Amino acid sequence: MSRRVLGIHCGPTLAAAALSLLSGLAHTASAYASIGPELPREYIDTTAVPSSGRTIVVPAEGNLQATLDTAHPGDLVMLEAGATFKGPFTLPNKAGSGWVIIRSSAVGRNFPPGTRADPAHAHLMPKLEAAGGSVIQTAPGAHHYRFIGIEIRPKAGVFLYNLVVLGKNTTSMEDLPHHIVFDRCYLHGDPKKGARRGIAMNSRHTAVIDSYLSDFKEVGADSQAIDGWNGPGTITLKGRART
Repeated sequence: MSRRVLGIHCGPTLAAAALSLLSGLAHTASAYASIGPELPREYIDTTAVPSSGRTIVVPAEGNLQATLDTAHPGDLVMLEAGATFKGPFTLPNKAGSGWVIIRSSAVGRNFPPGTRADPAHAHLMPKLEAAGGSVIQTAPGAHHYRFIGIEIRPKAGVFLYNLVVLGKNTTSMEDLPHHIVFDRCYLHGDPKKGARRGIAMNSRHTAVIDSYLSDFKEVGADSQAIDGWNGPGTITLKGRART
């Protein structure tokens, strides 16, 4: 006599084997359910590190790329709130493990740590924008950059494929960018044109915290606020994203 298992007629031997397999799978699933998911094996400490070097003030119309090129680990690059800085910009690879902090001059009493960024904060933020390519990209192995209270966007009416590119065609661990943090930032595509991607996160030890990402949209192709396909992690995401 045949039996029906999963909608298929089979002989008694095959039916018994199938039922035994299903029972084993159910037992395994039950065992894993009782254990629960494994907690992350590694965490990124996103606590703000005080600047230990110079404070470099970049006013409106200042040369941000030149400042990034000459900044030393530990320096604070303070951008004028509300000013627009035209990219693209490249984060250089610098010796040492101190952080280069790029932040708004309005961060502090107006925009303290732990504040969730929102478009309403845009007037407190310097604007980094580009009319082509990406707004921010990394040199091979670039590391220890923290952006605080920065708006990153395309030039008005321009569609960009990526606002931020962390790692591009990288084939070695040494060339992957790492220790990059976006804190209280506002990243968005053009309201009408959109953008394909906010951050191409092909990096390691990267975090996006208390930030707001929106208007990543495209007709005829997938779009993402954050996407990564060539990095080992660890990654921390905490904030709000809208399409």
